[in-house]
Amino acid sequence: MENSINIGDNIRYYRKKNNYTQEQLAEKSSLSLNFISAVERGAKNITFNNLLLIANALNINISTLVSSIDQPNNSYQIKELDSELKKLPSHEQEKLIQNFIDITQLLGRKH
Repeated sequence: MENSINIGDNIRYYRKKNNYTQEQLAEKSSLSLNFISAVERGAKNITFNNLLLIANALNINISTLVSSIDQPNNSYQIKELDSELKKLPSHEQEKLIQNFIDITQLLGRKH
């Protein structure tokens, strides 16, 4: 079920990027709210037809939803962090990036 989890992460990411609730995506895709929720959690597999309905509702290609299948399960969190970082002014982005580098270097020294 690992592939479903990654697809669910991508669906959640693009749903939030479009500022849709699960309910709104369900309505736009003609699928049930329970189904959308289950797919995002990785609790349900998704068929090609339903994937097409969701991609169309999100105004993206199916390939976009399945392009990160081989990435680790944290791909959703990385995309979210990137999205939030881009909302900040550049000087704040630089500070956060430098803090992240400093922290990773400190953690690297402890091992």
